Amino acid sequence: MNILIIEDENASAKLLSQTIKTVDPSVKIIGVFEDKSETLRVLKKHSAVDAIFSDIQLADDLSFSILKEIDPKIPIVFVTAYNHYALEAFKHHGIDYVLKPFSRDDITQALNKLKTYKKGQTIAQNKKVYHLFEEIKKSQSYKKTFLVSFQDRLLPISSSDIAFFYTAEDGVYLTITSAKSYRWHESLEQLEKQLDSDDFYRANRQFIINRKYIEDIRHYFNGRLKIKMKVQSQDNIIVSKAKASDFKNWLSQ
Repeated sequence: MNILIIEDENASAKLLSQTIKTVDPSVKIIGVFEDKSETLRVLKKHSAVDAIFSDIQLADDLSFSILKEIDPKIPIVFVTAYNHYALEAFKHHGIDYVLKPFSRDDITQALNKLKTYKKGQTIAQNKKVYHLFEEIKKSQSYKKTFLVSFQDRLLPISSSDIAFFYTAEDGVYLTITSAKSYRWHESLEQLEKQLDSDDFYRANRQFIINRKYIEDIRHYFNGRLKIKMKVQSQDNIIVSKAKASDFKNWLSQ
């Protein structure tokens, strides 16, 4: 099996390559590519690409822009830290969706799916599976209340009252509408899986923000966006140029 990897973070690309080879030493990694032009050039040169493992959030664009231009019969395994792209991923001939940080078992399952994949029959073309996934997403249970420790008490805080989550040097915090912040015991990556992506957005590596408390969006340097919240944050909340379009699409839903 010839596999191509699209990933712009060196550490993630190296770990993914090593894990794939550990699970199945017979797999050949054609290469690891981080931008659109180089990936398309290689795909045109190598006609024998059996599958692609792709991140979604790249430095200069979403990988979907690359995948729109390739052979739709090539199956894709998406490996990403963001859960709200799942439906879009299945539209782009995805056969699996692996959330970071991934385990060896996650990659094993993805490779097993690739081995049983029937050429030309992607999940995106299977309407029953696609609609089933939509129903699952609608019925998915998201975390509604966060029980935070404060002094000698436990405070129940509704997710709808949380303006944003953020990381600081000493850990993760949530900030509520009164501008008070409380320490939380999980990472932003873990929180993403528990929050409704219709309401919360991972603006960058430091912030997850609630759409209800966005006051305005301002154009920033080099195509980036600066988010002003109704509840003031200690640091600027900047959305990268690569994510700007996706963020605006999410906000206009």
